Amino acid sequence: MRWRGGRPTRALVTGGAGGIGRAVARALAAEQISVVISDRSLAAAEAARAEIAREFPAAELWAAALDVTEPTGFARLEREAGPFDLLVNNAGLGQVGEVRDLTLEDWEPLLAVNLRGVIHGVQALYPAMAGRGRGWILNVASGAGLAPRPGMTPYATTKAAVIGLSASLRAEGGPLGVRVCCACPGYVGTGIQDASRFVGVSRERLLSGIPLRPLTAERCAERLVRGLARDQALILPNRVTRLEWWLGRLSPWLGGVLGRWRGGRIRAARLTVAGPP
Repeated sequence: MRWRGGRPTRALVTGGAGGIGRAVARALAAEQISVVISDRSLAAAEAARAEIAREFPAAELWAAALDVTEPTGFARLEREAGPFDLLVNNAGLGQVGEVRDLTLEDWEPLLAVNLRGVIHGVQALYPAMAGRGRGWILNVASGAGLAPRPGMTPYATTKAAVIGLSASLRAEGGPLGVRVCCACPGYVGTGIQDASRFVGVSRERLLSGIPLRPLTAERCAERLVRGLARDQALILPNRVTRLEWWLGRLSPWLGGVLGRWRGGRIRAARLTVAGPP
């Protein structure tokens, strides 16, 4: 794969133990880029490292514990295992539930991981990249940040913020040699739906009615890394997400119609009495 502006040499992937994170780590290893696979669970990160190492025995891979909600964790890891010229901010949490059934406490974990976790990574590693005049940042947001996602408002809020952060940092960092890209996956078969909290909504009723076939994590990661190599500002790996994005830009009214349809599905799955998360 040809990389615009050269190829990174050492990457840090957050949330790398599973799903898109592990698939991105694998895709980077295939590109002969050294990768530190980080996750809140060191055992899970080590399992992902071992799995990728079996497929790419010559790859330089490390596992590390990293809680992205801890502001000093990134700087500590760079001192121990860096320097990094590629940061993949992938760690994230999901949640489903109407705002009328939520509390402020329900918002906090998503803000802490999905938004502040990205900010912590950027603030810790970007200044050194800018100082060296070379670096890459891939922020994994979501299609939920590009189009209405009723029933996922806190999640969509954090992802929209990451999209805005990425766009501004790209304009700021480009002249300094730092390439910033933002990925907005749609429905990907990662198991995040099973790991997400469902507040006041029937998990089974909602998941059983999804009319789409998920994109595999491996195919998603291939498209993300290809977009990163091409220095694409916004990487949209799912066809439906691309269509939805263009629909919202060309006809906000039609985008609103689709959003209201999504809202109807959430209301149909709503429990009369909020069930357990």
